[in-house]
Amino acid sequence: MKFKLTILLFMLINCYFNVSAQWVNCNGPNGAEILCMGVKGNEVMAVCSFGNSNHWSQLFRSVDLGETWSPVLCTNGYVIRDIAFQDSLIFMSTSDSGVYRSVDHGITWLPSLNGLASNECTSLAVVGNQVFVAIAAGVYVTTDGGINWTNVSSGLPAQYFVHDLATNGLQLFAATPVGMYRTDDWGQSWQASNNGLTGYDIRSIAARDSNVIAGSQGDGVFFSADLGNTWSNIGFSISAIKDVSFYGDTLVVGKNNGVFYSPDHGQTWAPSNTGMGFREITKLAVDDSTILAGTMGGLYKSYQVPSNWSLKGLPALDVIAMGGFGDVLFAGAINENGESAGVTVSKNNGTSWKPVNAGLPFQNLYNEFPACFLAVDNSMLMSLYNHGLFMTADTGSTWVTASNGIADSQIVALRMHDGILYAIGNTGLIHTSVDSAQTWNLFSSITLTNSNLVDIAFLDTSLYVATSGNDGMFVSNDNGVSWTAINNGLNSANIWSMTVLDTILFVGTQPGGIHKSIDYGLTWIPYNFGTPEPWISALISVNNHVFAGTVFHSGIVYSADAGDSWSDLSYGLYPELDIVDIRSFYVNNDYLFVSTGSWRTRFSIYRRPLSDFTGLGEQISEPNEMQLYPNPANTQVTIRMHERIKSGQLEILDLSGKLHLKRSIHNTTSLRLNISNLSPGMYLVSILTAKKSYYRKLIVAGF
Repeated sequence: MKFKLTILLFMLINCYFNVSAQWVNCNGPNGAEILCMGVKGNEVMAVCSFGNSNHWSQLFRSVDLGETWSPVLCTNGYVIRDIAFQDSLIFMSTSDSGVYRSVDHGITWLPSLNGLASNECTSLAVVGNQVFVAIAAGVYVTTDGGINWTNVSSGLPAQYFVHDLATNGLQLFAATPVGMYRTDDWGQSWQASNNGLTGYDIRSIAARDSNVIAGSQGDGVFFSADLGNTWSNIGFSISAIKDVSFYGDTLVVGKNNGVFYSPDHGQTWAPSNTGMGFREITKLAVDDSTILAGTMGGLYKSYQVPSNWSLKGLPALDVIAMGGFGDVLFAGAINENGESAGVTVSKNNGTSWKPVNAGLPFQNLYNEFPACFLAVDNSMLMSLYNHGLFMTADTGSTWVTASNGIADSQIVALRMHDGILYAIGNTGLIHTSVDSAQTWNLFSSITLTNSNLVDIAFLDTSLYVATSGNDGMFVSNDNGVSWTAINNGLNSANIWSMTVLDTILFVGTQPGGIHKSIDYGLTWIPYNFGTPEPWISALISVNNHVFAGTVFHSGIVYSADAGDSWSDLSYGLYPELDIVDIRSFYVNNDYLFVSTGSWRTRFSIYRRPLSDFTGLGEQISEPNEMQLYPNPANTQVTIRMHERIKSGQLEILDLSGKLHLKRSIHNTTSLRLNISNLSPGMYLVSILTAKKSYYRKLIVAGF
């Protein structure tokens, strides 16, 4: 008995570590529009946009030159325009909130505004102890680490915005809509430097020794070998140049169709897009031997020019659907930023990702997107919203249409039941296939008023359909011939998600939170989260647990007692967010995955090992023989037994084996314990009888 108790305590310790685990951001899918970057050694700061938004942006940090990323900041009401390193400080310029500085690698940011005449900022440049920032009212400098700023704009055209700043260590250059300006005395005086320029709207600039390169809005690239005293047009005369840089003595230009380089000061040019394709470039950053290219579809890195580029993120996409089989995981993201979305696949549980869109129709902004996935044997069936169904048998290398017989191109859910495939159409049509999606037949049509179908579920011989809008839930007991509304007890008929645990139905509403039915949908029981009730966007049942994803503030909650109580499970999701939008869940044999997205959150996919959830109310004894809830608890706990205990002894011990409670029990199947005198922590609850012993772990709230 002592040996068995030791083993059980060991199991409890494992449960403790499982409870202490957290969500981990998968290294992808990679995408998002890169607005700006800063690099110093192995540390990189990169900023993503939210669909060309002027109000929100997202800052990520990497300490291994872009191999892995961590989110550090989600802006609210402004966009980050530039990032610059100065020794141990990091400076950040913004569109509407001035300058911020960080002394802890971006974990926290402090405003740096004293002396600035405007909060609308663009570029940053660092020279020794001087940091320069371009704002709507000129150029300012700080020499005390951002405590105070001084105007150094004498000679600059006050009515024009400075687009970019660059320095060679001795001079400072400013790109403006009316040409180039240079200062030799760190801003005490500026002089126009336009001799030879044929296009004056200069948007980007870089300097190295006496060489300066400038990119214009529509007149190509200009080069000066004499500190900007004279200029010559060196190519791309009708192109809008996105950014320019030096890689050693090589000129590098980013355009809307990729990166180009010149080893001879612009006499000849060649593309440098191997591994990246001809993507639209948004920003270039060079540090020592590393060159980073920000694009409309993620961040690329190379150690040479001409480059062999590799995609390094960021994991910042609006992933709205997932599916897979084995270690293979498919993800579908909204095509908000052109190249940064569509379908991607991981063959190693989310460690690395590859776009697999060849053969699929172009996906337009918010109108055409991967809506859902379903594994059919070792093939993947996918709905591309407004285009119908597609299937791949080679993990995305080739896609073929799979909509033969389906009259609805807006499929929102795919399910399999008893070997039959079900395709749920947004407009109320349900189709089935018995030949692995080769052909489809109309199964049922549901007449809706102001609603759309969301999902279908199967329980015994009944079929359940959830709808968004005003129609709520429907049930069919005659295999889809007729449908009956079942909304008794629902606080909202606007259903967003649905799952089944054993014989219990769960639905997520907006508003109204979570509801469950234990009588096959005849009545619904709401769980009260408080006011306002959260918007439940996703539901899944895994290992006798129910997980719910929410929109806005609530993150993820779970229940280990069939929905009687719910606890937060958001630890590890980006903590700085004021809004956390959960899009979908997916589970395989190893992990539970969750995708995040929507209009202000771009953190792609998180995962947790399924082994974590043995510490969330899982039973230590045989399944269903002993139930204990709520768990965690703080004042009292209920124990329910599968069979009647005629005579036995109940004990509660802590991790050291110390006995805290002991009592005899007789002729009962349930009992309620007062645990208010127990200190926060983890305990073992045991019921010992002459024939059998039962064990469960208990977490006292506060642990």
